[in-house]
Amino acid sequence: MASLTIQCRTERTESNGYAPVRLRISHSGKRKFVSLDLDVLASKWNDDRQRVTRSHPDSSRINARLSEVESVAQRAVSRLQSAGEVITASRIQQVVKEELFGEEEESGYDDFIAFAWDEVEAYRRRDQMTTFRHYRTGIRKFLDFLEDESGQSREDITLSFDALTVQLIREFRNHMYEVRGNAPNTVGKTLTQIKTMWNAAVKEGHADHDPWSNITIDSAPSQKEKLDFEEIEALEEVDLLEEGSDRRALDYFLFALYGGGMRFSDVATLKHRHLDGGRIQYKMKKTSEGAGVPIVDKAEAILNRYDNRPQEPESRVFPILDRYDLDEMEDVQRAIESRNAYVNRQLKKVQEKAEIETNLTFHLARHSAAWKLYREMGDIYKVKRILGHSRVEVTEEYLRGFPDTEMDEEYEGVF
Repeated sequence: MASLTIQCRTERTESNGYAPVRLRISHSGKRKFVSLDLDVLASKWNDDRQRVTRSHPDSSRINARLSEVESVAQRAVSRLQSAGEVITASRIQQVVKEELFGEEEESGYDDFIAFAWDEVEAYRRRDQMTTFRHYRTGIRKFLDFLEDESGQSREDITLSFDALTVQLIREFRNHMYEVRGNAPNTVGKTLTQIKTMWNAAVKEGHADHDPWSNITIDSAPSQKEKLDFEEIEALEEVDLLEEGSDRRALDYFLFALYGGGMRFSDVATLKHRHLDGGRIQYKMKKTSEGAGVPIVDKAEAILNRYDNRPQEPESRVFPILDRYDLDEMEDVQRAIESRNAYVNRQLKKVQEKAEIETNLTFHLARHSAAWKLYREMGDIYKVKRILGHSRVEVTEEYLRGFPDTEMDEEYEGVF
């Protein structure tokens, strides 16, 4: 039996709050979609009713259109059944388009590369610039390979969904090893990025085969660095000039540590409205996931050193980005990357003065917080919530790369 669902694509919500609406057709495990050429306010969409709420502008007209779409789709299924035709999701899609638009339209995407670029651009629209850059790099590598294989310029390359085969993926993997000289982890990350795009295409009904089932995603075991308790204490006690740039760099680092492993981008863009009711509460720039922890005394002491700054809700807590004119999101991302590099250089000076061996970079605050939280709390689900991970499997993978020196010491004591 065919299933018909009208969906608001909230993951594609634009800055004005509007998101596109489509009809999903499901039959025998296959899915197809019909774009309705209709955008609605995502905040006014009722998933259960598959309609906009009454408070939506022009709600009566929009809901009448959606009811018409629903009726057309139901009639299409009935018509195919009466005619004794073999019913598939694709055939229902075709008939619905004929009914709605008076002619058979092209169905969504027929080019995987075009689809992948649109998926990558969605990260940019959601201001997830780091993720956007990573996936853009992966698509560009894939295009470089296709360019070498086909002799076409990058701008002319297309790749039908059927053309993405096990053999092509294996050739791409070999290309990364033999031509680009990439390491196993780099190859694995790039393949994972392409596979993520493919899975999105399957989910949206543009592809219906799985060329990845016989592909091994390469990776080499890596060991994350973290600070042990003694090194954290050494940083807390190191003697630095109160107004020095290394002092400020250490303040940002320790605040990130005490704030539950904040990323540099989140510390740099933290505003006073994110400090409310004795808590740090913010949406992470990288993933758009919410995160929040209590402001502990050590974090409060750092905040007090910057209480001479403007305290308005939209004022930034720390002076990290003060020198920049930030009109566009691209400008913000470039400024963050530049300041992150500068702060890391200052942390190298702190490392020497504190006489610690571990290579001190800002991201080490997140690593160290994750490990310390897990050791002290012993509850991976709590650590997941604090780090803002979407799934506990991500947290498990995150913690897996840390050496457990405490367990090693206990083991040595056994024998």
